[in-house]
Amino acid sequence: MAGAIVSEAQERAPAVWQPAILNEKAACLWAEGAVNEASYLWQTHPLCDHPVICFNRLLCQVFGREAEHTVSQETVRQACHAPGSWGLLAQLYKLLLTPEVLAAAMPAATQ
Repeated sequence: MAGAIVSEAQERAPAVWQPAILNEKAACLWAEGAVNEASYLWQTHPLCDHPVICFNRLLCQVFGREAEHTVSQETVRQACHAPGSWGLLAQLYKLLLTPEVLAAAMPAATQ
């Protein structure tokens, strides 16, 4: 149902909203279990280095999906220092991802 609502919004929304809608479309796919499709949308997203998209990509990586779609350590560092609420979101994800989880997904990130 959520996917249908997002698709309907995508048809009516102005171009400036399309990146946000594309992120929501990927999130719906993830929630429905279409993880590879969600990962692909986030990897090819026009704002793939934006903190929100970056962390969605990182979660795919951490949970073992689409391992070739990696997020660089530098992108993660930059996201954690983003101004405003995006930086706070990055800090929240940083707290949620334990060192053990990060070590398993990105061994060099914890060194």
